[in-house]
Amino acid sequence: MSDIEPQDHAEPCSDSPAIMTSHLMDLLLPEKRPDTFRIVNLTEKSNIRFMQLLQGKDVAEEIDVFYTPAYAAGEVVVDSLISNVLLSQTYYKPDIVSIIKALCGMPGPLFQCDAAAEDISTLSTSCMHAPHLTSMPMPDAFVGSTFSVLFDALLLDYGILAVGLFRAPDEEMGNDLPFVYANPVPSLVLRATDTIYVIAAH
Repeated sequence: MSDIEPQDHAEPCSDSPAIMTSHLMDLLLPEKRPDTFRIVNLTEKSNIRFMQLLQGKDVAEEIDVFYTPAYAAGEVVVDSLISNVLLSQTYYKPDIVSIIKALCGMPGPLFQCDAAAEDISTLSTSCMHAPHLTSMPMPDAFVGSTFSVLFDALLLDYGILAVGLFRAPDEEMGNDLPFVYANPVPSLVLRATDTIYVIAAH
């Protein structure tokens, strides 16, 4: 591509190598382990609609990319979306930094001591015990129950905060791909194939 070519012509093509590589992997590796996942990093969010062309699931331009199967399944991330949250929104909503630190398992205000008294061992211990985002399989006792029952039991009995579910492909539900369901409605009925996203300490 020429250096003098207008920038607006370059942007739509910037993700072509990543998208093509993803399609080639689908063709060359049609059978994959159910516990393996591929994440494609794109520059432009509008290009998410090209992620599933091989499956005949082209997405119309007027449909928001957040509702595409590839994005809901966590198969694609977009730099511009991440930078918008981290750089733009933090000025107006500084608490976003605390939330991101908690999701990454970084020590927050409750785990920080006097900076002058901290050493590397203290920081390491704080990081090990800081709440962080992780996942756990669905306990058999909660299969068929509602999300509100699971939420209350984990929080009150174990101090674990359930924040979402990872739902497996299901013919009855009509989803060919797994998807992330953040902040589920309290009445959602839980399935044995669900994985629970939780914020918990070690």
